[in-house]
Amino acid sequence: MNGLLPPLPPPPPPPLSQRIRAAADVEKERFAASAAFEKQRSDVIVAAERDRAATAVASSAANVDCVRAAAALEAEQRFDLERHRITAERERAIAEKQALEAAKTAELQRLQAECGEERARRLEAEKQLQIVSQTSSTFSPSLLPIHPPITI
Repeated sequence: MNGLLPPLPPPPPPPLSQRIRAAADVEKERFAASAAFEKQRSDVIVAAERDRAATAVASSAANVDCVRAAAALEAEQRFDLERHRITAERERAIAEKQALEAAKTAELQRLQAECGEERARRLEAEKQLQIVSQTSSTFSPSLLPIHPPITI
């Protein structure tokens, strides 16, 4: 024998309630360790997401500024095009109005000239009629000139 005493028998197993309590304690410790690990992992993920979001916000702000500048430039170009279109349309309307006024003036002058000519013819006819009526007491319609109808 290697020693003076014989080997000790293994200790008797603890009662069932102690084993259950010990297993529950081990399970609690394992659960607490797992929860602590998950919390630490989620904190790392949240921190990474915050950093990524902050970077995205900074990048997004720069992108927004760039997009706003492009939109403002495009709006300004559209405004200039619309302003030029309106100016051209006004000029066309003014030219059209002036042409219409010139046509009206020319037509009025033509009608006034025709009216003057017609008046002169009527006066001449009336003079001839008076001369004829003074020389004779009878009226003869054959002395009046025949005029074509006036067309406008």
